Amino acid sequence: MAKNRILSGSRRLKKSLALFLSLVFILELILQVVPVQKVFAINYSAIGNNYYEGGFDSYTGYDKVAKKEVTVYRYDIERDMGFAPLIRIERNYYDLNVELAVDYRKAVYGLPTDVIGPKNDPQEWKPSSIGYWFIDSSGRIVPVKDISNPPAGTKRVVFKYMGYDPDGKPVRDPYWPDESIEDLSWNDLTANTILLISDPRVKSSYPQLLNQNTLADLKDSRTLDAIFTEIINGTIMH
Repeated sequence: MAKNRILSGSRRLKKSLALFLSLVFILELILQVVPVQKVFAINYSAIGNNYYEGGFDSYTGYDKVAKKEVTVYRYDIERDMGFAPLIRIERNYYDLNVELAVDYRKAVYGLPTDVIGPKNDPQEWKPSSIGYWFIDSSGRIVPVKDISNPPAGTKRVVFKYMGYDPDGKPVRDPYWPDESIEDLSWNDLTANTILLISDPRVKSSYPQLLNQNTLADLKDSRTLDAIFTEIINGTIMH
């Protein structure tokens, strides 16, 4: 009788073990097939903004989903994004900008005013309606809490560099204008400066752009040059 109970218990144990191993195998198979997305403890997208509010060491933002204020610290960023809390460049230490990590998901250390030129000159900035920073008349960065009502005497700007990356190299602001593109006005567009796409100079300089030309697929009896000419002259009727 006792022997039968032992055998019965042994069978149940083997059955449970087999079931457990089967579940582990199925879970492993699911994890290999279904992509797993990392879920942060903090919903950074819900609290981010597109301007600097002064949250360098810690940032408090309003979670638009959870309907509550959330404070983010450097250890939160290190845990969720893997960014080191500070870096060393020669003899200087620069802390991670918590607010930039929240808003841009970038590891940026220090402030734009920490990045200086080769002759210790302050770095460049330009007025911009989409700039991340506000500065006063002396060039000092001013935190803004209400974008619709910034402090008096400040202007919204974009700095060329936002700070340093983990390797100690300047981080270029994504909204800094491309210096390879010259500023043009309508007066610059004349018959002498506009070339037909069939012009050899255009074909030699912009082959990739011409290959992406969607107008080439137009089914029209007119030549492509004629279509472009009519577009430029404003004679095509919609």
